[in-house]
Amino acid sequence: MKSRTLILVSCFLSQLCFGQILTRKPLHVLVINDSVNIESGFVINVNSKTSTFISSQGFFDIIAKTKDTLLISSFGMRSKKLILTDKDFEVLLLTIKLQAYINKLDEVIVKKIVIKPNIGNIQSIIDTKYYDDKQSTVNSRLMPTLKIEDGMDFILIGKMVGNLFKKDKPNISKVIDYGDFIKLFPIE
Repeated sequence: MKSRTLILVSCFLSQLCFGQILTRKPLHVLVINDSVNIESGFVINVNSKTSTFISSQGFFDIIAKTKDTLLISSFGMRSKKLILTDKDFEVLLLTIKLQAYINKLDEVIVKKIVIKPNIGNIQSIIDTKYYDDKQSTVNSRLMPTLKIEDGMDFILIGKMVGNLFKKDKPNISKVIDYGDFIKLFPIE
């Protein structure tokens, strides 16, 4: 009888102890903004140290309980801390509104940069012989062509003969000065 009472009391105490533990529940959330669609972001449950990402439609799911703190962050939005209450778990889809963060610039400096691509001798690239492999082919085997594989390139020969009679001209690069931007477009 004493052992049965001891087993019954231990079962009752274990149920009482397990009943005191608050279990975390799934929370379904939609993050919105008035002017911009929230397409990505990051959510952290500070208490349980779990995290998740905001989907491209603005939804996220996280496991949480009452009095947990959620930190919601998204690019171009102000981060928001939210302490969960019982009312947050009663709705099927919790809606959280984030405020847009506008970074005002004091000054913008525009500089003129001339970019010249350095291609070098591209004729060597053009003259490179192409070889067939398993993944690709120069000519489609389904469409026959009347091309000679190792024939002469008359255009290249003509350019080489033409270069023999050309005089060397100095390479002059033209730099165009458009003037000062502020003088052309005054700020009113």
